[in-house]
Amino acid sequence: MLIKPILLFIVGVAVLALGALVLLRDYRRSVNVLFALLTAAVAAWSIGIGVFLLQDLPASAIWWAKLYYVAPLVLVTSLVLFAKAFPDERIGLPFYALIVTPALSCAVMTLSQDTFLIHGIAYREWGKEILLQDMAYLAYSTIVMSYFIYGLGIMLGKSIVGLGLYRRQAGFFFVGGALSAANGLVFDLILPWFGNYRLTWIGPLATSFFVSLVALSIVRHRMFDIRRVIARTIGYVISLFVLAVLYGAFVLVIVMLVLRQELSLYNIVIFSFSAAIVSIIFSPIKQFFDKQTSRVFYRDGYDSEQVIAEVNQITLTNVDVAVLLESTCKALIKHMRIEMCVFELTSEDGDARRFGTYRTSLTEALNELGDYVHSRKIAYPVVVSDAYGYGEATLMRDSLFRKANVEVAFRLGGLNSTDSSSLGMLYIGPKKSGDPFVNTDIRLLELIVGEVTIALRNAMRYEQIERMNADLEKRIAEATHKLKRTNDKLLRMDETKDEFITMASHQLRTPLTSIKGYLSMVLEGDGGSLAPLQRKMLDQSFISAQRMVALIADLLNVSRLRTGKFVLEPKMSNLATVVKQEAAQLQGTAKSRRLKLTVDAPKKFPRLYMDETKIRQVVMNFIDNAIYYTPPGGNIHVVVRETEKTISLTVTDDGIGVPKHEQYHLFTKFYRAGNARKARPDGTGLGLFMAKKVVVAQGGAILFKSKEGKGSQFGFTFAKSKLRPPADQS
Repeated sequence: MLIKPILLFIVGVAVLALGALVLLRDYRRSVNVLFALLTAAVAAWSIGIGVFLLQDLPASAIWWAKLYYVAPLVLVTSLVLFAKAFPDERIGLPFYALIVTPALSCAVMTLSQDTFLIHGIAYREWGKEILLQDMAYLAYSTIVMSYFIYGLGIMLGKSIVGLGLYRRQAGFFFVGGALSAANGLVFDLILPWFGNYRLTWIGPLATSFFVSLVALSIVRHRMFDIRRVIARTIGYVISLFVLAVLYGAFVLVIVMLVLRQELSLYNIVIFSFSAAIVSIIFSPIKQFFDKQTSRVFYRDGYDSEQVIAEVNQITLTNVDVAVLLESTCKALIKHMRIEMCVFELTSEDGDARRFGTYRTSLTEALNELGDYVHSRKIAYPVVVSDAYGYGEATLMRDSLFRKANVEVAFRLGGLNSTDSSSLGMLYIGPKKSGDPFVNTDIRLLELIVGEVTIALRNAMRYEQIERMNADLEKRIAEATHKLKRTNDKLLRMDETKDEFITMASHQLRTPLTSIKGYLSMVLEGDGGSLAPLQRKMLDQSFISAQRMVALIADLLNVSRLRTGKFVLEPKMSNLATVVKQEAAQLQGTAKSRRLKLTVDAPKKFPRLYMDETKIRQVVMNFIDNAIYYTPPGGNIHVVVRETEKTISLTVTDDGIGVPKHEQYHLFTKFYRAGNARKARPDGTGLGLFMAKKVVVAQGGAILFKSKEGKGSQFGFTFAKSKLRPPADQS
């Protein structure tokens, strides 16, 4: 009977088609590939049994029997791998090898060895029967059954613990697979083991359960996301089938009733098949000739979705106004086959900028049209032919639109063309075919105008920002140039000032040294005894001269710093001795201001390698500042300390302190705090600047802390390793 092979072929083709659709949907996903392999194995199993039933030659029958026995091995292997990978799980190489190796070995042995699984064929009254090797068939059955159980078990677990849509998809797959597997195991594995080979053809047919449930999962739960493809395919196949049946019936009726002739079933099938072939090739032929005629008569329509997609791409990728509008016009001319497309933008000063394609001879007419539409409140869109009720009737009669070769006009934003928020106009010329613009054309153009208007606003804002950036860059460049000139001028003035200070310092140092020396001699009694008032006056003069000498030394050091001539002259010195000497020299000044100056320095102090002259100036500056910025009755405490690794000096007072917001600038050149300028107007702001330079140049660090109204602490610290003689450092 042919009914069995035909049913098997139908099932095989249906399953194979389902797998092909899934594979074509996305061949890069492993689950799609594995599902396609699974369906191919089912198709090979079903078609193999169908062909086996039709074979008369023993050799051919045995070959097809081997094929349909190998197919289940591929089926169960792909089932396990698919169940493991579903929905998007990665499978490691070891798992692949573990699953594939046993099934592949059995398949190779079955195909290569003539007597491994199948050792003969027997013909019975009811048909053919395969003679199987018992032990090989036991191993084969074990692999197939265990793989079926394992694969369906994995899918059952995912249908229980899975989430959402994937859970329902796994459930449908499990039910369909279980029903098909149960029938296949019973009719194609168990019954043949007991010698019943008559019902092997039922197993592949049971896969219809699997195909049906997977198809239901595709329709209801979007499994593999191929519903749209299947729907179109089924619709196409049904259309061809109905057309073929109708054509065959029509031919049969004509021939039998009109021509009074009889047709064989073979002729009816041929006629129906021919009708199907004609219906398939009719559409491509019609499309070809439609395109050829459209080139001559411009009657080819356009795809609105394609036009919108292209304009979308233009508006999304262009921020330049000219490129945006020119590209949009080219797209409209290409798809809608119009003669002219012009975007006209109006600026605040009334000048018009045009972008698009139009004949230069129409420039004057477009100017007149622009003046007209921008001076009247006109409803848009305006369609000159006005065959479909768009626009304003009075304007339709106006010859300016036709003179400018404009068929349709749109405003770009705003309520009307005179609205200040309107960006301009879009003028569309007539179609090359001469056909009028219909509702579909106008709606498409309105949609495009809305989208282009939004993009145009963004592009114009971008253009405005670019102009502002360019203007800002120009202003910054001018300001930078001006600032550079001013800075150069200040640098020259600073150089002149430094030169003057250096010259004045050199000129003043010699006479001041003489004045200081003679005052010292008079105070020591070399010129005779002095009255108390005379001594007091000379003491003040000596102190002032001493202060001037220190100031001149600071000025010269600043000058040397600028010219790179600031040189340290270190020698072995005792810091404690230096501090005591400078404090003793300033005791008189402290007493005159009713201040208590105390010194805490150890008797034994290491001699260190430092520039004694400059360190002496630093110590004197710290103590001198403490004296002059501490009110009468205050205390000044000078401390010299030595630790195992460091030495330090601190001068602490309870004077006016330094405001917190001015402490950051205190050690910069010529800077003085506000309260310090009031307390001592004659200061220069060089002492602390030079103190920091001297200390840092010798590897030390400045110590400073202060609180306004509570006093200050100035000092420095050195690591002993930094003040060793060069021989010791090496």
